[in-house]
Amino acid sequence: MATRSAKRISWRSFLFFVLIVLTSFWTGSGFVTFISGVVCHVIIGYTMVVAVLSYFLLLSGFFVTHNRIPSYWIWLHYLSLIKYMYKAVM
Repeated sequence: MATRSAKRISWRSFLFFVLIVLTSFWTGSGFVTFISGVVCHVIIGYTMVVAVLSYFLLLSGFFVTHNRIPSYWIWLHYLSLIKYMYKAVM
């Protein structure tokens, strides 16, 4: 029999988590749609999405904390699509 965790998860917190996951899917889809509207070629668009999302992931708080980001990159920290989802779940 599986043991229960010390903290029970309420349906409200689960619903909040599901809404955050859906919001992250919607923002990611919107970002990719925007890039596909701006760039003519598929391969260039794919490369741009991967490059920009890599910077978003790097500067969102997963790998580099806010106080260790150089001042000339801090604007990308606040522009990151991943940062807000990460902060909401944490």
